[in-house]
Amino acid sequence: MVSYGQQIQPTQQTQPISASEIPDIIKQKMQECQTQYEKSIESGRLRLLLYGPSGTGKTMSLLHARKPIYVHSFDPAGTTLRTLRPLIESRELIVNNKYEGGKETDFRAWESEYNDLCKSGAFEYFGTYVLDSLTLWAHTMMTYILSQGRTGAKPRQLAYGIRPTREQRDYDIQQLWGLECLQHMCTLPCDLIV
Repeated sequence: MVSYGQQIQPTQQTQPISASEIPDIIKQKMQECQTQYEKSIESGRLRLLLYGPSGTGKTMSLLHARKPIYVHSFDPAGTTLRTLRPLIESRELIVNNKYEGGKETDFRAWESEYNDLCKSGAFEYFGTYVLDSLTLWAHTMMTYILSQGRTGAKPRQLAYGIRPTREQRDYDIQQLWGLECLQHMCTLPCDLIV
């Protein structure tokens, strides 16, 4: 058994092999990877995850994004910057801020609207799609998950009301939904900033 940090000694010396000695299955996999890589470069689409504390300029990056920009905002402070006002007024930046409340119904409403935008082909016309912010979007998702209730869930009294206790399965659901949503966003025909 190998433990962390332990060096593994090869059991035999490996020698370089020629292209003719590479098995066909490996050649096929190498070609698939190369083709996928070339397609991703040809698309010219940007996939960007910005992470950092409030005030570090994540939203300011929109000044340099491909236009028009469509934002689903979950962050009440995110798109209120004065420097973004000219983009908003020129309609190069479209901010949908109806999800900034963090209500339990917001996640399903966002999901429904996102799916409608996909079905209508709207993303073909956007230069960039922005989800602001991933943290608050995930929080809204968890709020929805908890609102669905579970048998045996024990509510707890908090200063601001009674909330169900989060359990591992709630985080599992959130992680799977989040992954599926983000994977789908990465297939959009426009740039993506999260």
